[in-house]
Amino acid sequence: MNTYLAADKGGYSAWKGFSSQTIYIASRLITEKDRTKKYFPESVEDLKIADSNNSVVELVQVKNLTSDLSLSDLSPQKEGSFFKRALDIRQQNENLVVRLVSYGNIGPELISWSIEKGSELAEDRITAKLISYGYTHPDIKWLRENILIEKKNENHLEKLIFDEIKKDIEMAISPEIVFDILINYISRLSRHQKSTSQPVWREKIRRVSLSLASVSGWKKSIREDDTSTI
Repeated sequence: MNTYLAADKGGYSAWKGFSSQTIYIASRLITEKDRTKKYFPESVEDLKIADSNNSVVELVQVKNLTSDLSLSDLSPQKEGSFFKRALDIRQQNENLVVRLVSYGNIGPELISWSIEKGSELAEDRITAKLISYGYTHPDIKWLRENILIEKKNENHLEKLIFDEIKKDIEMAISPEIVFDILINYISRLSRHQKSTSQPVWREKIRRVSLSLASVSGWKKSIREDDTSTI
């Protein structure tokens, strides 16, 4: 393969993944009902969520692949992999939510492995691979019972975001501008590894809404002055 073509494809894949993560995180933040939860994009995971005591309550990894999502895409054999990070954090919170989000299709092995919660570990291929990578039976059982594998659609998430924006009288002034601000806000948090919460986001958009309303009022007064001088 041409070196430049390979670089272009790699860059596009990275951008596609980052864009998918941003849309997902934005949809979670804008629909969050718990004002005490803190959102950490691009920290130990694509999204880490902590409670008011800074205890991690949820880890999320987002995948946007052209092929079916499979165990190998998670590289569970590597140190610092999604599964191993989840197991480490589990030591502080046994009720940790582990969420795997896919924009593409999810492979049948992962689906069948994750839905058999509460059952005895079967000698399926995923369990066998995890054992060969050094995972213990209790760890595999915990992962199987606690991991949530979800398929998402980017267009549906965007619609969800716009629907939430239009419900809020302050944000509904200009849904497109608010959407762009939200996406840019999440992107900046990710790049600089900052955190946010519902109250912080709401205060930010409140200030923006006041500015938009002020500009709108200023433009209206200019038009009225122009009309009165005719």
